[in-house]
Amino acid sequence: MAWWMWLLIGWPAVAFGAAVAIGRAIRMAERREHRRRRTGEDFDDADWDVA
Repeated sequence: MAWWMWLLIGWPAVAFGAAVAIGRAIRMAERREHRRRRTGEDFDDADWDVA
């Protein structure tokens, strides 16, 4: 096959893989945030501590 055929076939696969990875990372972050809120660790909605 010509190089441009590999590009036509490969580009959607790469885009789909990236979308799945980004979606998974977002879901994991949302679960982590929900778990922190439920356990009361993040009661003031701040992700950093002030000395």
